[in-house]
Amino acid sequence: MPAWQPAANSLQANAPSEFAVTSHSQSLRATSKNMKRLILFSILYFSYSNLIGQSIEFYGGALINSFYDFERNDNRTVTDYKSGLGYALRISYNAEQLTDFPFRLTLYFEQYSGEIYKKGGGQGGGSIIDINTVKQSIGIGIYPLNFKFGGNFKVNFGANFNLLISEKESGYHSFWLGGTSNETYWDNDSAQLSSTIIFGLSSRFAYKIKVSENWCIVPQYQFYWGLSDEFESNLEKVKSIRNYFLVGILLNLK
Repeated sequence: MPAWQPAANSLQANAPSEFAVTSHSQSLRATSKNMKRLILFSILYFSYSNLIGQSIEFYGGALINSFYDFERNDNRTVTDYKSGLGYALRISYNAEQLTDFPFRLTLYFEQYSGEIYKKGGGQGGGSIIDINTVKQSIGIGIYPLNFKFGGNFKVNFGANFNLLISEKESGYHSFWLGGTSNETYWDNDSAQLSSTIIFGLSSRFAYKIKVSENWCIVPQYQFYWGLSDEFESNLEKVKSIRNYFLVGILLNLK
């Protein structure tokens, strides 16, 4: 049996079905409730934090998203990813000066995009996937590792957890084997293809510019390395890397 055939059959077998879409929608609703509860708790914590001091930061800016996987191209498989632009809006509570558990907690909304092209096959058949995607998500970031250099330069390391709230896809999946073929087209009204929740590691490099006793401007760069799969079914091994270029306003609460 040709090396490409199991993968090609897998792509065909994993095409979204009505039952899968329904089950996935139910799972999305249940997961969304849990994620919203976590975010609500974080908002309440932000409110309480005014009593104990530290600082709050409001910031946003542009991002560049790139999809990736760990598979290598060969003479039967070709994969090409094109980066996409997006933006992020965030609010963070900084408790980095606490002695028991210094940390940084972030709530955010972001939109990112990208293009995926995969082609595989041999003499008897193969498949092509070409898809453009735009995603919107909300999430929470927790940074337990925090370092300060020279008083104003800060470095943070932690993890992000994203909940998908909307997606738009356009493209197609073409499959052929012997004398048979099949094509599936995606548009903005197609069934959900993305994973409901994704997570990854995050780092932040920021420089604090003092404006007054209680206010600072904070230009910063952030890097996200996705560890979980961005998609389900046909693209289950695709992950993402995002580069953020942000500017924030920091308010000292004490």
